Amino acid sequence: MELQPEFVSDLAETPLHPALVDIATAFALPLVSGYETANTFYVPLSYKQVIIYRDLEPSIRSVVRCKDTHNSDTVIFDVTLVSRFGDVLVEIEEFVMKRLPNQNLQVKQVRPSPSAATITSTSEMTLHRLVADGIGTAEGMRVLDCLLRVGCPYQVLVSPYDPNAWSALLDASAAARNSGSAKSNKGQEEAVVSQSRPAISTPFVAPANELEQRLASIWKDSLGLAEIGVDDNFFQLGGHSLGLVQIIMKCRKALRADIPVGDPQFLANPTIKAMARFAIAGSDSVPVPEMPGIKRISRETYRVT
Repeated sequence: MELQPEFVSDLAETPLHPALVDIATAFALPLVSGYETANTFYVPLSYKQVIIYRDLEPSIRSVVRCKDTHNSDTVIFDVTLVSRFGDVLVEIEEFVMKRLPNQNLQVKQVRPSPSAATITSTSEMTLHRLVADGIGTAEGMRVLDCLLRVGCPYQVLVSPYDPNAWSALLDASAAARNSGSAKSNKGQEEAVVSQSRPAISTPFVAPANELEQRLASIWKDSLGLAEIGVDDNFFQLGGHSLGLVQIIMKCRKALRADIPVGDPQFLANPTIKAMARFAIAGSDSVPVPEMPGIKRISRETYRVT
């Protein structure tokens, strides 16, 4: 892979050039059994670690090893980026990509009525609502063209809503959850989460124990749903890969358990019940270390004369 001469200067400000890294990590997808570029779409999900030995060069080579070529739903790669002379520049361990079902690739955009274009509560900030209210592809291209013609500033925000009002809603919701007693916090959460559970084929199964109840509470808060069954698939509930990573990190912090981010079995069917099993195993096998306490030391002990 090689950058065109007019883009080589980008490396001075962006050592890990996104164009090089994107192609270097995803070009090996045809190694996966049954991969079809016309009908299949993969999105990056996570990685275990990235080791940077040197900045990328204008011309690099990528060595990719697929850990399981027969798992077409969740693909895990080990990637090594080297120079033209074979010097190792970057190592990416367990780079995970998730295949999206075909039905998730098509999102119908329905223009809301003028009265519905204003979001008045955080419970309305669902993925489907934001997509429905968002600008279309042709509109986005025209906006980008205008910005490039007049001189695009460093940061541009295009939103169908008033950003100040939206920010105020988020701040108010966060303040309500972090203040008052546990009872009042619970009431606030129930007031915010008002979306009904989607009509999916999986029968609803309520949480059976305290662990599943705690996980369900985090899932409901993150997805904005009133009810979630322990067998409900995260993606069928309207979640996306980035949201799943965020939920996993929240659950790891709340439960102090080593819940894996890129486990293929979990990613193939992410449910509360499966996460509970990983939480129990992670809690038993890899306990989260406690931070050492700070000991008070007398100044006289280390007095310098």
